[in-house]
Amino acid sequence: MPLARAVSLETSTQTVCAAQGCGTGLVGLGLWLLGADVTLTDQPNILPLTKHNVGETLLRAGNRGAERLRVLEYMWGTDLAPLAPPFDLVLASDVAYDHRAVSPLVSTLESVLDAPAGAASSVLMAYRCSDVLTPETLKAERKFFARLGGAFGVSEVQSSIEHVQLYSLVGRKGAGEGVG
Repeated sequence: MPLARAVSLETSTQTVCAAQGCGTGLVGLGLWLLGADVTLTDQPNILPLTKHNVGETLLRAGNRGAERLRVLEYMWGTDLAPLAPPFDLVLASDVAYDHRAVSPLVSTLESVLDAPAGAASSVLMAYRCSDVLTPETLKAERKFFARLGGAFGVSEVQSSIEHVQLYSLVGRKGAGEGVG
C-alpha cells in the first residue's frame, strides 16, 4: 500500500499509467478510481485474478469509466508496442521476487524510459525488503540494485514503510547520481 499512497498524492485525472506486474491490480485500480487512465499488465497465469478484480470494481462503479482501464498480458523484455505507450507514470511493485526476471524487467523499464518522445516521464518502484536475510537473498538484492543503478538514476522517494522502500527511476539521459 505504500506505493498506492505515494502515487495517489501525485496523480491527476490526466495521468496515463502502466502497472508492470500488477498482480491483483489493487494499486492501478485505486488510481483508476481517482480518474487516471490505467493499463494493468502481468503474466498470463496472474491475469485471471486481475481480471476478476477489475470486473468486480467495474461492476461496483456501474461500468462508468471502463474505457480508461485496460488489462493486458505482457512479459518483461518483449516489445512495448502492444501496450501503446507513452505513459506519464509506470508503476512497478513487488517485481523483484525472482532473480531470473531482473534482466527482462530492467530491459523493459529501460525501453519505457528511453523510448522516443519519452514513453514515461516517471517510474515509481516499490521494493519489499526481504524478511529473511540469507546470503542468497542478500546476493540477489545486491545484484538487483547494481543492475538498476547501472541502468537508471535511482533515488529513494520514501524510506521503509511496512518493510517497503519506494524508489524513483530516471533514464540515464536525465539521471544524476544513482543510489543503490
